[in-house]
Amino acid sequence: MKQISLRDWPQGLCETRAIVAMSADDVHALLGIHLESDNDGRDDFDGAIIRLPSGNLVALQFYRNAPHPGMNLITREGAHRDVAEAARLLRLRVDDFLWIDRSARNALRSARTRPVALRPAAKAIRSASRDSVRRSSRVPALSSL
Repeated sequence: MKQISLRDWPQGLCETRAIVAMSADDVHALLGIHLESDNDGRDDFDGAIIRLPSGNLVALQFYRNAPHPGMNLITREGAHRDVAEAARLLRLRVDDFLWIDRSARNALRSARTRPVALRPAAKAIRSASRDSVRRSSRVPALSSL
């Protein structure tokens, strides 16, 4: 796994595949990477681009003013299998996903990633986000993978 600067954001890395109950501190503690600050025209965010062991790229993005806390997991178009690889790298379990698109969900099911214990910060974010998601129709809650 290698971190790539946000200044070198590759064209095509633009599909939000999942929203994950994970904090920026969790990402730093787990991967040892430092998030950079930027603005994408919508909002200020902290994020990182990482090269997965397969060589594919994913972006981890935390919008500062998001109505629902959590990390956006962004891949290239059609690269839904990268979600399963990122889930293994980030030690995610099914309950960590607040939302996931259908193709990524299917890839995650077929990858059969092993669940691991939730980190304390992720538990708090997941709880707060689920309550917030239930009140909003814009981000559907994920009942199960």
